[in-house]
Order: sequence, then C-alpha cells, then structure tokens
Amino acid sequence: MQYFVQRWYTAWQMASVPPKQNLSKWQHFLQRRRMFRNWYKVVFPFNRLFNHQTKLVLRNGYEVWVRSVFSGDLTTVEGVLHQDEYGEALKGLPPDAVIYDLGANIGTFSIAAKKACPHARIVAYEPEAQNFVLLQKNAPFAELHQEAVAGVSGHISFDASSHPYAHRISKEGTTTLVARALGDVLADAHIHLAKIDIEGAEHDALELADPALFARVGRIIMETHHLGTWGKEKLEALGYTARWCYRLLWMGQTQTQWYTAREFSLCVLSSR
Repeated sequence: MQYFVQRWYTAWQMASVPPKQNLSKWQHFLQRRRMFRNWYKVVFPFNRLFNHQTKLVLRNGYEVWVRSVFSGDLTTVEGVLHQDEYGEALKGLPPDAVIYDLGANIGTFSIAAKKACPHARIVAYEPEAQNFVLLQKNAPFAELHQEAVAGVSGHISFDASSHPYAHRISKEGTTTLVARALGDVLADAHIHLAKIDIEGAEHDALELADPALFARVGRIIMETHHLGTWGKEKLEALGYTARWCYRLLWMGQTQTQWYTAREFSLCVLSSR
C-alpha cells in the first residue's frame, strides 16, 4: 500500500512541475555569455581547454572555482550564484551574522552568504575530499571542517559513487568519514541562519537532536530528501514558521523497479 501511495503522491507532484526547456545551441551560447564574464570557458569549442579546475567569473561579481566546466558544479553555480536560490534566506540578516553551511559542497552558498553579510562568521562543513579542496579555494574566509553532519557523532560509511553534489551517508558506502551530530556542530550561542543540505542525513540529524538546540537558531533553510511533508512539519513542530521554497523531481530506473520517481529536493525556509 505504501508503494502505491508514494507513486500517487509523486504523480501528483509531477503535474505541477513545468517541462524542462530545451535550448538551441545559439540560446545556450547567449545564456552562458550573459552569465559569465569569461564565457569562452563554458562554450564550444573553447570549453575543451578547461576540462580541469578553473575559475569562473560571473557578471554579477561572483568568482568561483569549479572542478571542470563539464562537471555538475556549473549547475550549482547557476542556481546559487546566478539565480540566487538562497537570496530570500539571506535577506535581512545583519552584516555580522553567524551562518552555518552544512553540506557546503564547493562553497557556493558560503560565497553568497559572504556577499550578503560581509562581516559574517561563516562555518562550513563538507566531508567529500574533492569538494573540500574547492571549498578551501572558494571560501577561505570561512571556518572549514572536513566532516559530515549526521544523527550521531562517530564514524560513518559514505557513498561517493554518485555525482559530487549528491554524495551521501549510506550503509553501502565504501568510504569511512568522521561525522558530527547536529548538536555538536551548532555550537554558537546564537545562530542567525543554518543552511542544511546533507543529502538525506537531515532526517536523523533533526530527529535525534535536542529540541532545545533550535531555540538559538533563528532561521533554517533545509533541503529534504524524503517523500511527503516531513521536513516542513518537523520544523513547524520545533516552533518555526515554515514554507516550501522549491520542489524538484528526479526520475530514472533502478534494478528493482522498472520505473521510479522520487522527490529529492524539497527546500524548506523557516524562521521564528
């Protein structure tokens, strides 16, 4: 029964997702040219020269290192630094805000937070080694930790076989990493904003944390990877006013199901 409920829920969500727009080569060229000052790095045929770590400069002033112009890093850069996905979460924060970036990836959110709050104390956690190298380049102003955030502190198995922006804690993981519980991570007396994007570990991290912890966290923006409304309901139960920011769907195949669709990006913005 649960399987059919999930399939129905996913189909209902799919009805509200606009179809992906396919750009012509000329439209793609113009889009990249409008986005980047050094646009030649990301368009054919010059992009073939930059299949390695390189710095991209956006026309809005952001500078960011990516592992390659062919990597998924460009999708992250476009969403966070060009489309300003976290703009509303950062709006209204004081210049010296305390901001935590949990699941920092290559540091795009930390870069945006630094611009919004020039004197902020930014603390970033990212466990994956390649991501962390780029995080060090992109966010030297932040306090950086190469650790995962999970339900409990200790050593965990980490799956690094998927895309670098979707590595996750998994029992099937082949890499062992140090993890810290959310209560051990959020150490400041007052935190203005915590961004939580920890690829599925957010469920245990919030469920196992002391509810009193959240009394000193003013605002949370969280990506949840669970079907249904758990993330929004959990934050509301902790005393936040929560709402969805955006919803994305991933569709594909698995070995056990011929066709599957799961909601993987339900971004919840909450504040007190």
